[in-house]
Amino acid sequence: MMQVMPSINCLESSIDRDMVSFRVPVHRGKKTGSDMVLHLANGEILSRKITIAGNYPDRLRGLLGRKEILADEALIIKPCCQIHTFFMRFSIDVIFLDRYGSVMHVMENMPPWRVSRLVPSARMAVELPGGILQGRVAPGDILKLEE
Repeated sequence: MMQVMPSINCLESSIDRDMVSFRVPVHRGKKTGSDMVLHLANGEILSRKITIAGNYPDRLRGLLGRKEILADEALIIKPCCQIHTFFMRFSIDVIFLDRYGSVMHVMENMPPWRVSRLVPSARMAVELPGGILQGRVAPGDILKLEE
């Protein structure tokens, strides 16, 4: 008889919506939200154009094939606890968040052809243009996504 292994924490996709303060819209596939704003708890805006990759093909593809990511863009990959920049043409800043929107790990100016560290406590990753963060986000900060 085959044993079923428990899921890895970072890949859990079912979240108790009442317990979550960082609410990513539930949908299938990639969604662009020009009416959504990603900001720090202090109100500082990080991005005004959010794309959400919520299914496996979109999460795997991420920003691949793009020539650039604009200064006001962000890609939220959910669920996600590790990313790569294989085949990418530009550096990115990456913020790993837990289910509450608390920053678990930050990588600034991650160049192409790299793999991030595994962040087991992360439930999602936010990819931003390289150099946009400039030390403004640190572990323990809270990010909010609002419409």
